[in-house]
Amino acid sequence: MELLKNIAEMILSLIIKKEVSVEIPFDGPPQTEPIESEKIAQPAGIDWTNPKDKVTEHFTVADCITLHAWARLATVEDGLTDEVKANIIQLCQKIEQVRVALNCPIIVHCIFRSVQYNEQVLKSLPNDVHSMGMAIDFDCNENFTIQQIKDIVEPRLEEWGLRMEKGTTTWIHLDTHSVGPSGRYFTA
Repeated sequence: MELLKNIAEMILSLIIKKEVSVEIPFDGPPQTEPIESEKIAQPAGIDWTNPKDKVTEHFTVADCITLHAWARLATVEDGLTDEVKANIIQLCQKIEQVRVALNCPIIVHCIFRSVQYNEQVLKSLPNDVHSMGMAIDFDCNENFTIQQIKDIVEPRLEEWGLRMEKGTTTWIHLDTHSVGPSGRYFTA
């Protein structure tokens, strides 16, 4: 509050041509948690109903929220909240880095899966990281085997802030979930 008062006094002194010596301390950026609206800030212009709209340079809305077995895009009713959309955007930004490292296209199997989709179609845990928009399953088809992708990605997981699932043989699972006891290269 004192900082704002000092800035206001400085601006006022410039307006009325009065000299005021104001010392504004700077101890670096504030160490507080961002407010909720900052945590879920969204780039303007993503039309989440348009499958061809881009979320990032190489990933589309269809890549991110298609519920394949139901042949449709996910909606708010499926749990596609603003927070989930923000998680998807953050994930896609990180996966752009992975794509650069692999130097080839990434074929998305899935990113977001609703709780109901997980229960009904996959018979898997309803509340997994996919239902939070924090995970991607993918491959690189003819460019790399799954093991080759793992060999390239695993040493950079910490740098990218990602986790990778062990034991997958037909896809790579990466996510932005916090690291647990299993570490960044974990067994599901």
